[in-house]
Amino acid sequence: MATHIISSPCLVPSCNSLGLRRIWRMVGAMLQAHRTRRLLGEMDARLLADIGTSRAEATTEANRPFWNIR
Repeated sequence: MATHIISSPCLVPSCNSLGLRRIWRMVGAMLQAHRTRRLLGEMDARLLADIGTSRAEATTEANRPFWNIR
């Protein structure tokens, strides 16, 4: 009986570490977007004026999904 080993090119340690780093960076960016959008949605009119944005713009940005990062 022959044994077949299925191999993937990403089983190489350097490939895995690069892929995992990229995934963790994306997850980190999504979490940061979620936090900053939540805080933006909580700002009062004075703080929004300080950063030069309107309530409508802040609400639009705060309502974007966390995975939608630019």
